Amino acid sequence: MTTNEIDINAIKEVFAKVEYLRDRWYDSEKDYSDEIVVKTTSLLNSIYFKLGIALHVLEEPKLKIISAVYGAKDTWKDVKEIIELNIINDVLEFTVNNKTMEKDICPGLVKTLRLTYSLNDETKTIEVKEKVKILIGIETIEKEQ
Repeated sequence: MTTNEIDINAIKEVFAKVEYLRDRWYDSEKDYSDEIVVKTTSLLNSIYFKLGIALHVLEEPKLKIISAVYGAKDTWKDVKEIIELNIINDVLEFTVNNKTMEKDICPGLVKTLRLTYSLNDETKTIEVKEKVKILIGIETIEKEQ
């Protein structure tokens, strides 16, 4: 089965129902034996977390890196994969420096990160100097809360 054949809305619906059951279970577990409490809690948590992981993997990311290069003058290194590894829950946060870019490719020069990304289907290109912190995607979190 491919991702296109999976009904993400159905998984979301099941996830919401398991979340509801889990919350109600925590309210009523005092009425049952310790063995039943442990087994039921474990089962509900397992289902809940596995569904959550499945949704995270299946849903289309809101933040996508299109291109990323790091360097100065005529020396540039493709760092797209490094940048993608720093994305957590559609938020990119890190400081641009030789350590995070894994190498000083232009010793003695101030390097720049040239980053082109798409966030919520809007494409932007930015240039960030070395030793500057990047924070992209936080507006998504604030809007959803």
